Amino acid sequence: MPFTLAHPALILPLRRSPLPFAGLVCGSLVPDVPLFLPGAVVGSRDAAHAWTHTAVGLVAFCLPVGVLLTVLWSLLLAEPLLDAAPDLLRERLRTRSARHRSYWWWLLPSVAIGAVAHLGWDQITNDDSWAAGHVPWLTQDLAGHPVARWSMYLSSILGLAVVALVAWRVLGRRTPVRRPRRVPQLAPWLIPVPLLAGGAAAAYELITVGPYMGYHALAYFMLTAAIGVAGAGLVLLSVVWQLLSPLDDVAASAG
Repeated sequence: MPFTLAHPALILPLRRSPLPFAGLVCGSLVPDVPLFLPGAVVGSRDAAHAWTHTAVGLVAFCLPVGVLLTVLWSLLLAEPLLDAAPDLLRERLRTRSARHRSYWWWLLPSVAIGAVAHLGWDQITNDDSWAAGHVPWLTQDLAGHPVARWSMYLSSILGLAVVALVAWRVLGRRTPVRRPRRVPQLAPWLIPVPLLAGGAAAAYELITVGPYMGYHALAYFMLTAAIGVAGAGLVLLSVVWQLLSPLDDVAASAG
């Protein structure tokens, strides 16, 4: 499968459409969510991940969880992260209001499009996928690996590069708008603290399971543990940020 964070590259052409961009992005990421959850929550990560990449998993998991993630982003995380961003980014970033009725009307279709794009990409980059079983050249050996595996590596690099390039171009064209921090006592800590917590989780995996794993498996466990713990920490700090955010700012943004 391609690297999770490369998947939004597929939905970038829709960023100017009526579809909520947050829904498109969350939909493009949500099939890989089981990879970043503790084993106690999902049992076998591989089995859970395989299930979310089926038609049943798309309807039963990807759509509702994708909508939930988009709501979480739109109503809880977006403003705190904007407040925490360095001046160079904060003065150029914009958040689309989730208070317009059209945002919610288009939310489910946007998540569905993102998730289907993710599953379609995975079909041509997994050597044990349905497509690989019906398109023989995907499983042909090329320098010791199936063509689908090489497709996974190359498309991951390309997808990440496209996401980075588009972000750089969009932000570079925007005129900076001075934006003071709304919660200055917390905002500077909103990103470093979850990152440190994620680093501690990765170190824990290194110490506890590192001696018993190969480098590839260990890197996977460390990365998923770090992202999961950092994400949980970010959610908790964002709740605190929302509680501390001045009421007059909230009223102004609602208007």
